[in-house]
Amino acid sequence: MSTQPSPLFLDAVRHHEAGNLGTAERLYRKLVEKEPRNPDAWYLAGYLFIQRRQMTRALAHLDKAVQLRPGYPEAQLNRANVLMELGRPEDAAAGYRAAAQCPQPHPEAFAGLGQALARLGRPAEAAEAFGAALRLAPSHAAANAGLANALRLLGRDAEALPHVLAYAVGAKDVQVLVDLSREAMARNLLPVAHAALQAVTGIRPADADSLALLANLSQMGSRYAEAEATARRALALKADLALAHSVLGRALFRLERTEEAASALKEACRLDPEDAEARHFLSLLTGEADASAQLKYTRDLFDGCAATFDQVLVDQLEYSAPWVLAEELKAAGVLDRPQAIVDLGCGTGLCGTILKPNASRLDGIDLAPGMVEATRKRGLYDEVIEGEITDVLNGRNAEYDLAVAADVLIYIGESSQVFAATRKALRTGGCFAFSVEIEDGSGVTGRSSGRFAHSAAYIRDLAGRFGFAVIAERAFPLRKELGHHIEGRTYVLRAI
Repeated sequence: MSTQPSPLFLDAVRHHEAGNLGTAERLYRKLVEKEPRNPDAWYLAGYLFIQRRQMTRALAHLDKAVQLRPGYPEAQLNRANVLMELGRPEDAAAGYRAAAQCPQPHPEAFAGLGQALARLGRPAEAAEAFGAALRLAPSHAAANAGLANALRLLGRDAEALPHVLAYAVGAKDVQVLVDLSREAMARNLLPVAHAALQAVTGIRPADADSLALLANLSQMGSRYAEAEATARRALALKADLALAHSVLGRALFRLERTEEAASALKEACRLDPEDAEARHFLSLLTGEADASAQLKYTRDLFDGCAATFDQVLVDQLEYSAPWVLAEELKAAGVLDRPQAIVDLGCGTGLCGTILKPNASRLDGIDLAPGMVEATRKRGLYDEVIEGEITDVLNGRNAEYDLAVAADVLIYIGESSQVFAATRKALRTGGCFAFSVEIEDGSGVTGRSSGRFAHSAAYIRDLAGRFGFAVIAERAFPLRKELGHHIEGRTYVLRAI
């Protein structure tokens, strides 16, 4: 505003602020005639026309305001907003850039630029603009929502979720928060999921479904007593909630209260026969195999966590199987010449990264579509096949010199079909290298982790039955869980 506004200016502003838009418009018309060099008069008249949804007239007045004062941030910003309303995103983007270059730019300038660039189909530039808005105003709802959308378009879904959270918390959008929690849990982004569910329970403290999801999150975070307590809270509100029974059963299994666990899991399966996770854990408790549940559980477990898989395994769980297997293969002389290699349960390609220099051909097989997609993007493999290992290998006859299965049998349990299919796919003299969790007995044992452990006697029996000789084995700490190392063993078998 000018330092000494005229009485006419003050009168126009007074009527404008009072909502007397018709009177204000007449006064602004007189004002711009009498003070044609006053950018504030042109700006306020333009803003009034925005309020009256007369965008063409608004643009004409705002054009004049920025001509008179190019560094007028409010005029530049609202002019760009009008251009967006008029369906001119390219011109709007230029206007938002001009607003952003003004002294002390408003975050709305960067947020608007992001929206214009998004409409123009330029998500990478849009993400940069939304990021600039958030550096000025971290809780800006539109910028968080816009950045989330841009990141998703760029295939960076995991990065998008914290911004979905920021938007939904500010908007108190319960449905978005619930959906976000499910996606974050599937991607193993537990802090994001936890924050989303805490926000939901803060808004709706008696929401049984959200409490069940929160209990599931506690279960995933290895907080089993907390999971039990929260699941029981959910069931007190809604006794027939299948997820709460499932979480309760899995938590009790971990707490070694197996009879209670079996009862809860049976109820979960009764309420939701399609719950593969409940069926899988019940089968581990009872010893009654449920192959379809096991397969679906494994696929679902790995499908959504490809984006964080390597980081969680290596950095948090100190996972070492691929490197130990490679050491054993080198020590046995298996990698002295290039090999046609198939990576069973290839995941995101950790083994492939290590074995690629020794491969004349490198194929990967995985059950989870998310893992297959991530592996293909890595570009290490000649072929990546989505499917169940035995189904794929049964279609390959003596094609490979080496089959590798790092932490695969622990999700399969009874492994005779895998041994048979692998032997079929290997040339005579080829090798099968794999890791297992150690079982001290004589067979295969289901564990409360949802995985299986294999005894040395069981592995040697399978080797003899399906045409393999054990040429190397080694005990080692497979990974960390609950602060303790899980003992594992690698085997290298030769096809005879």
